[in-house]
Amino acid sequence: MLKHNFTLLISIWLNLLIANASINELLEKFQIPDSSKIKFLSTQNIERKLDILNDAGFYYTSRNADLSIFISTTVYHLADSINYEFGKYDAQNNLGIAFYRHSRFKQAIVCFDKAYKIARKMKIAVKEASVLSNKALVFNSLSDYEQALKYNFEALKIRMEEKDSMGIAFSYNNIGMTYHYQTNYSQALDYYTKALKIKLGQNDKEGLATTYNNIGQLFLEMYSGSQKWTLDSALAYYLKAYFTFSAVSNKAGLSEVLPNIGNVYSLKNLYDKAFDAYLAAMNVQKQAKDSAGLALTLFNLGVLYYNQSDYNQSKTYFNKSIDIANKLQIADLIKDNLKMLFFISGNNHDYKTAFELASEYATVNDSLNDISRKQLVEDYSGKYEYQIFERKQLETSIKNMKTLFIFISSGLIVSVIILLIWVRRKKSNNLKGA
Repeated sequence: MLKHNFTLLISIWLNLLIANASINELLEKFQIPDSSKIKFLSTQNIERKLDILNDAGFYYTSRNADLSIFISTTVYHLADSINYEFGKYDAQNNLGIAFYRHSRFKQAIVCFDKAYKIARKMKIAVKEASVLSNKALVFNSLSDYEQALKYNFEALKIRMEEKDSMGIAFSYNNIGMTYHYQTNYSQALDYYTKALKIKLGQNDKEGLATTYNNIGQLFLEMYSGSQKWTLDSALAYYLKAYFTFSAVSNKAGLSEVLPNIGNVYSLKNLYDKAFDAYLAAMNVQKQAKDSAGLALTLFNLGVLYYNQSDYNQSKTYFNKSIDIANKLQIADLIKDNLKMLFFISGNNHDYKTAFELASEYATVNDSLNDISRKQLVEDYSGKYEYQIFERKQLETSIKNMKTLFIFISSGLIVSVIILLIWVRRKKSNNLKGA
């Protein structure tokens, strides 16, 4: 029993030592903000250090998803090595958000499920609600609105019971989004308005920008040739979103709202302003590594030039867009680009190319961008892909432990040898003295 306890204590001590060394070593690699570095360096508490790094991981979910994944994966394994459940939860939740922003929905759901189990284990209701809301966002992206509403209302119920006003506003916005996707505009606007009232009272800029953008999109979708007022309303809300996202340096938000502003200007036939908005969008999308957003903006630029009968420029942008869409397997965008290229070929009387494009259009697999929702839940490929991250981190931890064990063992062996030599010499001196 004593031997077992001693082994356990040694194991815990080694894990803490390795975790502390790993955290300090990775500080610069994580590129965390200077304000976080000051907090990090001023504390010796390992759990507090992990909390600060998780904050950095969340900070980068909307600014640099790749860096967020790197930080959150590493922090999760460090937290796991010292059994710090709160740190594990935050890291898994951040991973889910980062994967979601990368449109890697299978992996996002795997991470959110893990985070939810940890939250349930800790019995922290607000954390459970947060994960449920995040899962709803994933199902929105998969057009599974029934599941999205289910998770959104579950989250709202928890937040109301906890009297979490900021969380309630977040749920209202998300419910509005789901109704919006269903084209239930009156219900969507009702929930967006509820969210705005709370966010304005709390001066929640990130939340306000998101809801402004959503309302702008709603008015844009309501537009028809006889309802031009909806374009003015859409632009007003998009500009509010743009200035608010800019104030908090949210690249993911800017990547989304700038093309929307371009679309409104294009519909208003203000082509120069539309062009400037699309160029600004591409600049942000490249910085944020938002390939899907970049492909869509390139397509919009193609449409902009097509509407001005500049078919050569239009063709250039459509070809750039379709190259990215093919790599990402975005079926809808592939078909949209092929359709526009077909029209250009027809206008140029290039019937051979038009025929080839029409044939290619007919062979595009529509399911590429609409994976079955049931298959998504049942498919274990996301779990397998995520295990690759875990395996790499485990191998690194084992390697560090082996290195430390060899170092300690070598030190002990050298110490024993020196002790034995000293004892032998002392005995020899005693014999000579006798």
